[in-house]
Amino acid sequence: MLEFAAFHLGTGNSAGGELLLSSEGLRRLLSPSTDATTGLTHTHTWSADAPSACTVLSAGGNMPQQVSRIALVPDKDFALVVLANSTAGGALAEPIQRRALQEFCGIEADGVERAPASDELKRQACGKFVNPTSDVVIDEHDGSLFAQVTMKRGGFPYETVQQIVEWPRVPLSLYASGRFAILPETKLERWGRIVRSQGDMIDHVLVHGRSHRRV
Repeated sequence: MLEFAAFHLGTGNSAGGELLLSSEGLRRLLSPSTDATTGLTHTHTWSADAPSACTVLSAGGNMPQQVSRIALVPDKDFALVVLANSTAGGALAEPIQRRALQEFCGIEADGVERAPASDELKRQACGKFVNPTSDVVIDEHDGSLFAQVTMKRGGFPYETVQQIVEWPRVPLSLYASGRFAILPETKLERWGRIVRSQGDMIDHVLVHGRSHRRV
């Protein structure tokens, strides 16, 4: 996986020196664009985020009891691979990535993100959001938001295997920027964000690197 990362951070040549992609082709491959339907930013093959002046590209995948995550910071010539041999261990992938970006790239992933959301934004964020592999339910109690994630299927190549795993209902902190943290201020804190439609309604949330639509 690190060789794969090195190719994307290099000049388009393989480890053996063979030219696989021109410099212009590689630049276009890694250039972020925003999907007009979901509002999500991505390249041809990577999710893209910009927590600072640097763009962070990431991708992930999972199979039963195996989780992987890879991240690139082209401006810093930095790559990170996280592997876990349990589904529960995958909860550490994002905190590990965030800490590595802070330590090795000087990127503070949440430095200006914690201005609290308005009560109206909290109300709009509540609901059930789904995709083929997982459901996310966000609800409010006494002014605080909570999230519950239910995993429904395995990852490739076991997408058809039903694996109903309901994670405990946990606190969620929503910020004015539209970003949110599940299990905020803990070692297991994980980031997501809301996505508005053209009508300014919240119709998707991004959790675990995947888009979930409101139902």
